[in-house]
Amino acid sequence: MTWLARARPSLSSSSTRIYHTRSYSLAWRSWLPKLPPSLKNAVGQADPEATSKVPGARSNTTKSFTEYVKYPEVKYQIGTAFVVSGVIYYIAARKTNQETLATERLIADPAHSGLPKDVRRANKAQMRQDLIRRGKETFQYISFVPKLVRRVFTTLYVLVADKYLNALEGERAVYWITGVNCVVWMAWQVPRFRPFMRAHMTHDPLSGKAYTMLTSMFSHASFLHLLSNTTALLGLSSVLSVWMAHTHDIVSRLPQAREMYHFFAFFASANLFSTLISHHIATRVVFPRIIGQISKNPSAIYSITPVSRWTSFARTSTGRNNFVGISSTKAPASATSVEVEATISQTVPHILPSLGSSGATFAAFMLTAVSYPTLDLPPISPFGSPAFTVPIIYGVGGLMMLSYNGILRGWRLFDHAAHLGGAAFGTAYSFHGFRFWDWARRHVGGEKPTEKVTKSK
Repeated sequence: MTWLARARPSLSSSSTRIYHTRSYSLAWRSWLPKLPPSLKNAVGQADPEATSKVPGARSNTTKSFTEYVKYPEVKYQIGTAFVVSGVIYYIAARKTNQETLATERLIADPAHSGLPKDVRRANKAQMRQDLIRRGKETFQYISFVPKLVRRVFTTLYVLVADKYLNALEGERAVYWITGVNCVVWMAWQVPRFRPFMRAHMTHDPLSGKAYTMLTSMFSHASFLHLLSNTTALLGLSSVLSVWMAHTHDIVSRLPQAREMYHFFAFFASANLFSTLISHHIATRVVFPRIIGQISKNPSAIYSITPVSRWTSFARTSTGRNNFVGISSTKAPASATSVEVEATISQTVPHILPSLGSSGATFAAFMLTAVSYPTLDLPPISPFGSPAFTVPIIYGVGGLMMLSYNGILRGWRLFDHAAHLGGAAFGTAYSFHGFRFWDWARRHVGGEKPTEKVTKSK
């Protein structure tokens, strides 16, 4: 039956044989009909883009490294910043209404007839009584300790309570924030906790995490960083307290016993917004520059840090190990690791994790400068205030120029993008923040304080 596989009927009339043999090939093309020349020309002139879209067609073009890299997400960070800020403002506004309403009821109670009629002064008087009561309860708990220890504790408690009672609302808020910052800083000093702290208490734009935008604002790895941020925020908190109380009395008819919760909301939202700006610039400006530098410089992959971090991110986000223009071989013997790393450090930008609350500090600086442009402040220093003062406009202008220059030159000591983001938040808040706060207090759930009645002229 082998000859049947090779025999095909011939349609030629000149052949005297019924069948003729021809070489048979298993290639499928030999069984297809031949195209006329006109059809061949039509196919040759077809649109290349249309033919490239044929399903199942293979393309010989190889994608480059930059085409395979997936950019880090931004939408989750944007949603987190707005949602968390909204929740914090809701809680702060409701807490303010509750304390103001409780103070109003104390004033109306005949048993507390000695309280002032003003809600702020009455709240402070009630706070003084609460501090005295808590001090007495604490002394009873430590009655078993030696007399010298009790005397030292009593002296310290009186000093701290008096300082807290006579402080402004913004300063009290900074005291609580500093306490949280100190606890987090002490956790940084434990080597066993540092991997956890780097993963969850710093915001890395390449990690894809969004909750670290909130946790990183309370994180300070060095004592100098903690001291500088705390000192600057404490120095500006008194001015912010006056501004919050003054603007509230002008705009709102709702009484307000405390501004501390408003300060908490401002602090958290300013840090979230500044971190969001820094995240956006890192992922949409710096990251494309990094990928472009790596694709143009294949030897950059030889450096262990920081370039391997970008290829590792690209590998995990694309699922590929090899890219066009990126070599996976070892570095040449002529280039040492120190020389290569020094070259890469100068040519390839960096994206470093950020931490700290400098965004809120710059927001407070800018809000103070816009609201009180003629104010003169001494340079803020953790070692005491110097004898001279500086106009706040000059000080803020110098800080803005320094941050802007740091972004242009790629300085990595500070997060200059977050500083400018905080300054932008403070500027916007100086014009619209007090109205938004009054709107939030009016629209939160729960019972509201009694509105003031304005006399018509």
